[in-house]
Formats: sequence, structure tokens, C-alpha cells
Amino acid sequence: MNSFLCTFSLLWLSSLATAANFISVFEWPNQWDYEWPSEESRNRFLLTGAYKPEHFQARYMAVYGTRIFISLDQFYAGIPISLVALPTYSASIAPPKLTPFPSRNMHGKGDCDKIEEATGLEVDSADRLWVLDNGSEDCYAKLWIIHLSKNDQTEIIHVFPFKKSTHDLVLDETPNDTLAYIAWWGGKNIVVFSLKRKKSWIMDIKEIDVISIALSPKEEPRQLYLGKWKSTELYSISVAALRNNQTRAANPTLIGNWTAINPYRMLMDNHGTIYAAFFETNYTSFFHTSRPFKEQRLYQANIRYTGLPFTLALDPSGILWMVVYDDKGEPKYRILKAAVGAESYIFKPSPPVTPAIATTPITTTTKSARVKSTKRFKSTPTTEKSLKVIVGETATAAVQDQECECSIMSEKLDQYWLFIIILIASIVVYVILSSLTFLWFILRQKRNNPPKANEEQQLSVFRNNQQEVQDENSRGAACTNSVSADYDDVGPVEELYEEVIYHRPACTPPPPDLYEQPITVSERRDRQRK
Repeated sequence: MNSFLCTFSLLWLSSLATAANFISVFEWPNQWDYEWPSEESRNRFLLTGAYKPEHFQARYMAVYGTRIFISLDQFYAGIPISLVALPTYSASIAPPKLTPFPSRNMHGKGDCDKIEEATGLEVDSADRLWVLDNGSEDCYAKLWIIHLSKNDQTEIIHVFPFKKSTHDLVLDETPNDTLAYIAWWGGKNIVVFSLKRKKSWIMDIKEIDVISIALSPKEEPRQLYLGKWKSTELYSISVAALRNNQTRAANPTLIGNWTAINPYRMLMDNHGTIYAAFFETNYTSFFHTSRPFKEQRLYQANIRYTGLPFTLALDPSGILWMVVYDDKGEPKYRILKAAVGAESYIFKPSPPVTPAIATTPITTTTKSARVKSTKRFKSTPTTEKSLKVIVGETATAAVQDQECECSIMSEKLDQYWLFIIILIASIVVYVILSSLTFLWFILRQKRNNPPKANEEQQLSVFRNNQQEVQDENSRGAACTNSVSADYDDVGPVEELYEEVIYHRPACTPPPPDLYEQPITVSERRDRQRK
């Protein structure tokens, strides 16, 4: 029973974590702006038309330490610098300006040795920022690798044998190599780059014009998920077919259909959840790849449909970052974040600590996954945490399993304590509202319920008896006023009792002659003689 409860709690917490609660980090009411060396430089770019801040749109983003990296879409002219950086926190009330990255001198349209049009961004576990560069009409597309923990030094520049149309990339870190899988926008292909071999090759993807790409967590066999251009369809292919340079074609498998077309941005966490943003759509979605395809809403904004309304990124601390763009509203740009309890697919899921069973007490030492994920952002080395688990000789297998499962649940409860508090508050509000609703229903029923039949009958009998008494009194009074004193007054009552057998003559007054003519003495004597 305890095992069942622990398992149920873990499933509940997993579903609860998907309900992301976004909070605002920065808001720009009107426009983004670069950090310029001087106001004269800014005015010069504005006058020549090389700088048009109203055309800024975030295309991709990545987060490392205290910095947010954003690539700016160059569909419209007037974007002289396409890769910028922002802080994750600012003490100033005013929102920060965009800082050219790695420096202003590293950007230049038409210069093949500089960043011309940055697109896809990704940070690997070795603190390196991978940047796709579309190039230009005169220059081939490139791949930049910049070491962030080494003063933003550029380590590798790989030049592809084609121009334009690079879109997004994901990284496959194997024990012997790091491979980049690149969505070649506008073609039914995937470009593969090997860091170890410093070489790239092209894979044909049948019948799929790839626009977005996502890679499953670090569990073999890994799958590569592909979003299709001008379609709602989502496909997947095995990564094993991409890792060697021998196979040049792959057969994708249909996974499901999104509710919107053109998922231009897809992002995978290390728990197997895909987050997606779509062209000209005011919401983002997600679904769990470990279950049958079922799209769910992640975030919906009250904005008009614009070209690239959202872009997403995950950091190593389980925070999901999002840029929201509203071309017609205010604020025009926002950066939001939410704790989702999952890191990027680059990192392995945090393994649960499993105590050992032995006949003698033992001590097991393990490294905390949280320390490991944040260690690369600190200048000083982090000491490993030791977890000592001592199991006595009398421990049994059943008890051990329960302790293991409940320890996992305890870790999850600590991680999602905020969601638990929200749930408890929701339950309390629900109980109060339910009680008030039930009370209102009872009162309404009593108000609308008619009186019982026997009560009405009793009231009717009372009214009839009262009426009969009033009629009898009125008739008796009338009879009394119309007869003499020595005449019986039963007559008026007979109308009330018509069914009585014995009837008396009607109560009528005697003839007036009896009272008008007096009787003489002679007449009285004659009567006595007779």
C-alpha cells in the first residue's frame, strides 16, 4: 500500500510540474536598443538606414550562468548586430540594453570572417556556446564555437559548403565525440557536424522540409524530433543513423500533429518533454514524449499574431526562459521565466539515490546532481556532498524498497513545495465555495417548496366553520328583530340545516290585527261561555 501511494504521488507531482507559473523578469514598453559606443554612432546608423530598431525580433535564445544570449531575426533590414547578450538580473528599474556578443567588432554583414546572421544557439556541458551563422550572398554558412568560461574565446569556426538556410541545432554528446544536428531550412536535409573530426555531412530526410529540431534525453536509443515546414506534422528518426558517415538517408516516423502549423522552435528537457513555439500563434505548447502524442498548452499571451512571438531556452537550474514579442501591444518585449523542475536535454536526469542492502553496515558516497549542474558557473571548486546510508543486518528487501520509493517522493516534495502550497490553497477555496453553494441550494429549495396538503385542508375547514358561524349569527339576529317576544325563533335556523327531518313553520310576524283592536268585556264573556 505504501508503495502504491508513493508511486501515485510521484505521478501527481510530475503532472503538477507541467503547470508552469511564469513571472516577468524584464519589460520593454517600446523598442529594444543596443549599447552604443556613443550617441553619434547611433544617430549615424539611424540616418543611413542601417539601424531600424522597430524590426527587432528574437529568433533563438540560450542561457548560461547570469547571461541570456539572443539571436535577432534578419528577415527585415536594419539589424547590424544579430547576436546579443542580456543579464538574467538587473538592479536598475530601467530594462537593460542589448550588448553585442562577443563584441561589436565580431559582427559585419558581408565580411566572411565575422558573424553575419546568427540563428540557432546552444550551450553544451563544457561551457561552449554553439552559434549557427547563415552567412550572406557572398559568404558560406558557418558554425561558431565560443568558450564562455575562457573569456568568450572563439575556438572553432567551421564553414559549410552551402549558403543560407540554417535554422536550429541540437547537440549529441557521446563518450567519444560531440555531434551537432542542424535543421537546414528550405531543404529536406539534416546537416551533421562532428567536433572530433571537424567534418560535416548531409543526411537526406524523405518528404520532410525540416524547420525545427529537438533531441531526446541522454537515454539510448535516442530520437531526433523534426518539425515540418508549412505543416502540423511531427516526426522522429533514430540518432544511430546520423552518428556515422556511412548512411546518407533516414526514414522518419510520424509521431502526431500539432494544432498549429510551422513549429519554428522546439526545445527538449531532460525528462522527455518537448516545448514548441509556432509562427503567428499566441501560445506555446508541450507534450511528453514518453506517452502517446497529446498536445497541451504551456503559455498563452494576450497578443496579436506576429511573426515570431516566442522563443524558449532552459538553464541548468530547471528554469524555463521565454521571450514574448507583441508588435502592436505594450510592452512590446518581455522576458519571462518559470520553474519547471527539469534541465536541458544536454544534462542527464538527476538519478535517485538507492540505498544498498548488506549484512554489515556500509557507507555509500554519491555526488549531488544539483551541485554537478551548477558547478560550472562558479569560480571556486565545489566540494562533493556525501550521503551516508547505513542499513542494519535486520533490513529486509520489502522495507528497503519502500524507503527508496518514499525517499524519491520526499525529494520531489522538496522540489515542488510551491506547487503543493498552491494545490492546498485551491482545495480550501473549493471546500468553502462548495459549502456556500450547498447552503444556497437548500435555502432555495425551502423557498420554492409549496405548503403541504393537510395544512391547506385544515385552513379550509377553519375558514368554512368560521363562515358558517358568521352566517348563523347574522340570520339569528335578523329573525330576532322581526318576531314578538313570545314567538319561537327556531325558524331562521332551518335554512342552515335543510336535511333535518322536522321542520317548523317559518318565523313570520303575527297579523297586526291582534295588536291594533282591544278585546271588550262582553266579547271575553261570550268566549268563555262557548
